Amino acid sequence: MVAMRMKPEETFTKKRPRNKRTVIIFAIILLIILAATACFLLFAKKDGSTDKNSAKTPAKTLEGPKTTTKTVTETTPIPFTTTTQDDNTLAKGKSKIVQAGVDGVKTTTYEVTYDASGKEISRTVIKEETTTEPVNEIVANGTYVAPAANTTTTTTPTQPATATTHTWRVRCPAPGINAALNPDFRDFSSEETDKVAFFQQNRDAIAAYCGGNAAAAEASEMMIN
Repeated sequence: MVAMRMKPEETFTKKRPRNKRTVIIFAIILLIILAATACFLLFAKKDGSTDKNSAKTPAKTLEGPKTTTKTVTETTPIPFTTTTQDDNTLAKGKSKIVQAGVDGVKTTTYEVTYDASGKEISRTVIKEETTTEPVNEIVANGTYVAPAANTTTTTTPTQPATATTHTWRVRCPAPGINAALNPDFRDFSSEETDKVAFFQQNRDAIAAYCGGNAAAAEASEMMIN
């Protein structure tokens, strides 16, 4: 059997295209492997970095401002009011307190909110009530007016002057004798100082003293003390 021998150049020419294709395929596979490895390493590095940072720095939780709430009870005064009334037993222009006023008390309960520093930031009324009612003040105003004084001048009647009484001593003459010789005499009281007027006033009394003798009475001696 005769073996056919190929020329070296012909052999190399025929085999070269096959080897080139193999090399290209191998190169593509290698690039794919390298690319996959690079991607794996890149993602692995990122995951490791994230886990590392997560382990070192705890996750931050956003929180609002810290506040506290308390219930507070406060009391405030309720001012009393003043009323007036007339008093006819009290002089006008004067006044007096009949009932003293007393303030009342109001109790209020609040819900108070404070910030972290303890500063009050808000308050809400929960309850409000009157603990003690106020007592009103009562003032009496005088209305009494005293009657006007009587200005009428009372005239005291003038008493008549007291007449001076005089004593007349009368001595009646005995029948037939002069009156001067009669030792008996009688005293008469009279306001008259005139002898004639005295006799006219006491004629009857003198005549009776002379025993009813009018002539003797006229002849009587009359002397005034």
